[in-house]
Amino acid sequence: MSGWYWGGLLVTIFLTSFSFAGGIGGMLRLADGHEPSFGECVAIGLRKLVPVMLVSVLLWLGIIFGTILLIVPGIILMTMWAVALPVAIGEEVGTGEAFGRSRALTKGSRWKILAIVVLAAAVFGSLTWVTMRLAGISAANLIMPPMVMVPMVLVGTVTTLMINALMAAIYVELGEDRGAAAVFA
Repeated sequence: MSGWYWGGLLVTIFLTSFSFAGGIGGMLRLADGHEPSFGECVAIGLRKLVPVMLVSVLLWLGIIFGTILLIVPGIILMTMWAVALPVAIGEEVGTGEAFGRSRALTKGSRWKILAIVVLAAAVFGSLTWVTMRLAGISAANLIMPPMVMVPMVLVGTVTTLMINALMAAIYVELGEDRGAAAVFA
């Protein structure tokens, strides 16, 4: 694999972590009754960038390896760690603590979380598929002309915002169910 591949992967991890940290952080501030500005969301994104990058990489590695081990362990880890990112953003905890806190928060709610994840994946996947079909893109031909990239970027942006909102909402609900509402750190 070339340096372009690894460079692109690192840029993707960086930008995704930044957008998740800022987006989820802003939504958690909103859930706490504050109306965050764009600048606050950027500041949260920068402040929480490294912890979110670490949690994201470990999260995906765990889920991938769990999935390789007969799919079910990957699904279990995915539901157990469903709110590890919001924990890393909304609380002052270390990387390992984010996973433990997520495990504690999701206990007793994992079937519901799995149902939400499956439904969200179906909705987001369908939205992407329809957009690709309307643009004339198939799985065999993923090369996109510039005019097609615009709707794909819009769909990606909307999907990211919806995922941020979904993760923040699950985290806040689980915190309230456990009698410990999320306190944004």
